[in-house]
Amino acid sequence: MSKSLIVGSSEGLGSHLKKKIESTNQDVIHIFRENKSDNIIEIAKNYKSENISKIFCCLGNINLKSILSTSGEDMVNDFNSNLVIPHEIIKIFYRSLIETEGSIILFSSIAATKGLSFHSSISASKSAVEGYIRSLSAELAPKVNANVIRLALMESPMSKFIFQNERSKKISLDMQPMGKFIEPSDVADMALALSTNKSVNGQIITIDGGMTTITKKTKI
Repeated sequence: MSKSLIVGSSEGLGSHLKKKIESTNQDVIHIFRENKSDNIIEIAKNYKSENISKIFCCLGNINLKSILSTSGEDMVNDFNSNLVIPHEIIKIFYRSLIETEGSIILFSSIAATKGLSFHSSISASKSAVEGYIRSLSAELAPKVNANVIRLALMESPMSKFIFQNERSKKISLDMQPMGKFIEPSDVADMALALSTNKSVNGQIITIDGGMTTITKKTKI
């Protein structure tokens, strides 16, 4: 029997995905780093004999710094987390994905398409993810479909530093046309739907409450 592989996000989106997949009586493997020093690619290799049909790669970070404070090392680390590691993990399970006619879901940020201050490194690495998925989907079609979900701010362990600061939280919430933050469970629902819909391939699906397409109404 084929299995789904969730990579990263032990307490946030990854956890919601795991619960939703298990509720459908499907087998799922969820891998993540217990410590920052853990090599997630080596952890993935422990499961290379598994029949993996779906990969949900929830890796990422929120590295908010000014241009002057963003080092070259910061840029390389973000690029590695958001693109290089998912790429290497996809290669590990390439044959299994082809044989099972599976699916790949990666995650991006609205910073890839909307200019936001202090997001230069995130914007660069997530833009690379979106370009990568277009090429990957062309190469793996018609056997495997591959898509990206582009997200606005969502409450998760990664964004804890924003939600713990009331001023930052209010500023972020004020940008939301829907007046609420993105829910991890809603994102998990969309990820599962995309993974089973072979008519959707090479797409960037946005879940942002309208931030990138709507001008929020001003209060008079």
